[in-house]
Amino acid sequence: MERRKSKLGDEKLIYDESADMVDRDSAIFRLAVDGYEEMQPFLENLLNHSQYMLRSRAIKVLLGGWGLSKYFDKAVEMLHSDPDYSVRSGACFALSQYASNFEDGRKRRDNIISQLIRRLLEESDVAVQESCYDELLRIIEGKRFHSKNYEFNRNKDVDWKLFQPYLEKFNLEKPKQT
Repeated sequence: MERRKSKLGDEKLIYDESADMVDRDSAIFRLAVDGYEEMQPFLENLLNHSQYMLRSRAIKVLLGGWGLSKYFDKAVEMLHSDPDYSVRSGACFALSQYASNFEDGRKRRDNIISQLIRRLLEESDVAVQESCYDELLRIIEGKRFHSKNYEFNRNKDVDWKLFQPYLEKFNLEKPKQT
């Protein structure tokens, strides 16, 4: 492994359950950027870890960073049912990266769009709604959502006309105006 981002000691740090979650997350990110694939089994175990940040990082690396298709179903599960909003947002990011950067992800593009729209429609957490919208824009139009300096509003900020063909295709309805 050629070190570009990682530091000496990162390999030990990621396995240290007594270490700070933020430090472990940062070490995992650095090692992933450097291609430290030996940590794949460890990351797989993190997908069910009690610390939300480590669950989120694991799916972002395994599916979004490395494009390992065997984690696709787990990402969808995390998107829809993880109790922590940041893990749901992390799964959203992983699915978007997978759809944008990997051949198998491009083949699953419609399924990913369907899953992200469903989450956008069903999600109660505004941060996850905004993440879903941002990642949908990235997949469909290759652009990002630029948040105004206020809280995201699914009814006002989402370009539902852009999503209309997908809503029809997947038999979904946009939310009623409130």
